[in-house]
Amino acid sequence: MGMRDAAAVGARSDEQLRVLVLVSHGRDRELFAQQLADGYDVVTAAPDEEWPAFDLCLVDSDWYPEVATKLSGRRAAAEPVQLPVLLLLRGQASNTPWLSDALGVTVDDVVELPTGKLELDARVASLARDRKMSVALADQRDQLRLFQRAIDEAAVGISITDYRQPDNPIVYVNDRFTEITGYDEAAATGRNCRFLQGPETTSEPVAELRRAIDAGESTRVQLLNYRQDGSTFWNRLTVAPVRDEAGTITHFVGFQEDVTEELERERRYEAILDNADQFASLLEPDGTLVETNAAALEVIDDDREDVLGAFFPEAEWFDDNNRDVIADAIERAADGELVRGELDVELPDEVLTMHFTVKPVTGGDGEVNLLVAEARDITPLKERERELREEQAVTEAILDAVPDVFYMFDTEGTYVRWNDRFNEVTGCTDEVIDELGPFSFIPEPMRPRVAEELGAVAKDQPTATVQTEIVTLDGERIPYEFANARVEVDGELLGYAGIGRDVSDRVERERELREERAFAESVFEGLPDVLYAFDHQGNFLRWNERLSDVTGYSQAEIPEMTPLDFIPEDQQANVAESMARVLERGETVTVESAFETKGGERIPYEFTGAPLVAQDGSELGLVGIGRDISERKARERELERFEAILKTAPDPVYALDTEGRFTLVNDAMVELLGRDRDTLVGSHASIVLSEEQLADGQEVVEALTESESGVETLELEVRNGEGTLRSLEINITLLTDEDGEVVGRVGVCRDMTDLRQSESRLSVFDRVLRHNLRNKMNIVLARAANIEAGAEDPESQAEAIRRAGEELLALSDRTREFRHSVSPESDTEPVDVAALVRRVADEYREQTTDATISVSAPDAAWVSGHDTLEVALDELIENAITHHDSADPTVELRVSVADDRVTVAVADDGPGISELEQTALERGHETPLEHATGLGLWFVRWTVTNVGGEIDIHENEPRGSVVRLSLPRAKTSAETVDGSGS
Repeated sequence: MGMRDAAAVGARSDEQLRVLVLVSHGRDRELFAQQLADGYDVVTAAPDEEWPAFDLCLVDSDWYPEVATKLSGRRAAAEPVQLPVLLLLRGQASNTPWLSDALGVTVDDVVELPTGKLELDARVASLARDRKMSVALADQRDQLRLFQRAIDEAAVGISITDYRQPDNPIVYVNDRFTEITGYDEAAATGRNCRFLQGPETTSEPVAELRRAIDAGESTRVQLLNYRQDGSTFWNRLTVAPVRDEAGTITHFVGFQEDVTEELERERRYEAILDNADQFASLLEPDGTLVETNAAALEVIDDDREDVLGAFFPEAEWFDDNNRDVIADAIERAADGELVRGELDVELPDEVLTMHFTVKPVTGGDGEVNLLVAEARDITPLKERERELREEQAVTEAILDAVPDVFYMFDTEGTYVRWNDRFNEVTGCTDEVIDELGPFSFIPEPMRPRVAEELGAVAKDQPTATVQTEIVTLDGERIPYEFANARVEVDGELLGYAGIGRDVSDRVERERELREERAFAESVFEGLPDVLYAFDHQGNFLRWNERLSDVTGYSQAEIPEMTPLDFIPEDQQANVAESMARVLERGETVTVESAFETKGGERIPYEFTGAPLVAQDGSELGLVGIGRDISERKARERELERFEAILKTAPDPVYALDTEGRFTLVNDAMVELLGRDRDTLVGSHASIVLSEEQLADGQEVVEALTESESGVETLELEVRNGEGTLRSLEINITLLTDEDGEVVGRVGVCRDMTDLRQSESRLSVFDRVLRHNLRNKMNIVLARAANIEAGAEDPESQAEAIRRAGEELLALSDRTREFRHSVSPESDTEPVDVAALVRRVADEYREQTTDATISVSAPDAAWVSGHDTLEVALDELIENAITHHDSADPTVELRVSVADDRVTVAVADDGPGISELEQTALERGHETPLEHATGLGLWFVRWTVTNVGGEIDIHENEPRGSVVRLSLPRAKTSAETVDGSGS
């Protein structure tokens, strides 16, 4: 890991990650630790405690200022491995001035508290993936550095060319390449390797090299190359292609070896070996030893490097008595004379009499440029005696080392030789064996048979093998096999030699084989299935009694029959084809067919046949088993009936296996999902469900395993074949096999979309009523308060109260209209949104004196809409004022008209719309958890999208947020009446 601090690094990429929880509130700290315990190794600590190694840290905003420096140090020590930090923010971000400086430096992500389990798990999982990926990348960088160092320090020259570039140029060379060729990396890169070739480079290896590169193959050639200084060297070049993941060649790597000295040595060796009879050396004319062969080196037990370059007469082959003889011979040979002679070579162990020659080798000019010195040993008798002594020693060693008992006794029955193994097996000392005869170790009842075998060898039989037992000194009897032979010299019988081998394992194996054969016979006959074997001609070799019991044919009739005689005529072709696959191709084949009894009954059977092979590998025929599948066939027919009923059921039905793959879908399910049955069956449920929905389904399955009801209900949404989101209520039950093991689950779906939409519309209807009641009553109360306070215009105040009251009385008549307008199928009508904006702004100005509400709008802006647009605008203004963090909020209402759209923008300078509200906008519906805060913006989205409009939210400058409603433009009421306008 290089310089990375192990204490800061924590787990590797393939281990469970450790999460450090730094949370100031004790109860919160315990809850977070419990929530993460299933997937991580969780540890907790305080700022002033010693922290263990960790992979990911959760710290709340209360403790962060105390631990920021310490976290920064841990992150720096772990580099380049990432050490993620998740900040648990208490309160609003605007109250945390140091947050912007910490993000991206010490903090990687922020979660506002309180938060849900799913969101926390997702954030932690994301940072955990980042952590593991950074660890893996660091490991890869370390490995790449190791590979780079290994290549740079390789003992052979290495070059890499880029096959993707024109002319395949060099892009890398190592130091050894520079040492061999003289070209450094700057001089070599960017050029094709052919720049190393020269005038004397032969074309054959170059052509082979070009052919291999063009074919994308590896090859090895040996060619003459030129160094940068112009000198030549023999290069043994190996090239190999490098392919990417798609198998495309991207580079070639070349390995260069300077084999100049090796080739020169081979040439010298060839000269020596071609001219030497036994010991041979190659000399310069002045007597300097330049090469010698292995036979000569073995005489003095020296390495070649120890003697090359020395004056030949001074070498260890010679002593003071014969150095002058060799020196004289070298001098004469240098003059062109072939010199022969004899001398004694004194070695450390012996003296050899050698016959030698010194032969001149002349060049093309007739001058002597090499001398070949040869020597032949002429002491064969002494050498033979040495070999005999060695042979005897080897024989003795072998006899003592063999794991078998060896012995030899004379014609009188007295042991004359035995090995140590004899002592070990019998437990007898040499003195005891010397006093006993061969039959002393044989049990008495077995001695006559052993004596008979030995007597045959004594007469005329060369060898004999007998199996008996050895009785040890302790009385143990061990199974042994003895091989005895006559010992003769020049036709005279000297005695007998033998080897005894322990055959206990073999005897035990033979006993086991007998037991196995008996067991096999009992199994063969006890099987409830039909068992049979027949040869390639269809002749039965073996069968069990079950064949006779099932078919009604007697044991005497079956040998006269063939396998197809038991098969109905209309099914024989299929069975014959399966038999041929077994007998001709060696396959194992299973086929279903009826078994036709002697009485003509047809019984459903499943036959499995396999090749019948002998121990030597030869094929004898076919062995097979037939199983009655009558019950299975009946179950299959019952299942087919069940599937037919299920297929036509009106409710969507599906089945999943334990891995979550579809195993069954009925027609209603296919129609709901709008996918082919072939596409669904075998596919994972993730093709129609999100990860969150899959997790909910798994929780239901886990609940079913512990529930006694057997059925659990799950609600979720999927898109049908037309892309419409449908709400489903699914009753789920577990699917078990005959042994009670869970093999999957079955779901029966009920489409609850219409019901949920009705509930949603009722929710909107309720909100519209509450909106109207609240606004009108606020006006009544405000005007009444003005009158009580002595307003100067009580008549106008009363008039406002009267209008509000009349509108409240008319509210019941408008109920049906409002209920209709919130329906997605309701018709739209022209609405002057500019007038609507001004009216809503006036109402809020009357209700609050603290807010500044400005309007920028044309005289009229007609859109296609409902009366609910007024409620939507009211929600946006109320949201901006209510959630403002100052005492004097400012709200701007801007209306602009384009060709076919009218845009209404509601801008404020508050803290911005919360993430929960934005989630309601994106999702397009409310949930129980969001009802308190997200319903208002959800209602706005419902209203706008129902009239074909769009809504988006972005930040206001320098502060706050802007909500834009893009509505379809409509004709004015006047244009609608007279038909004019666009």
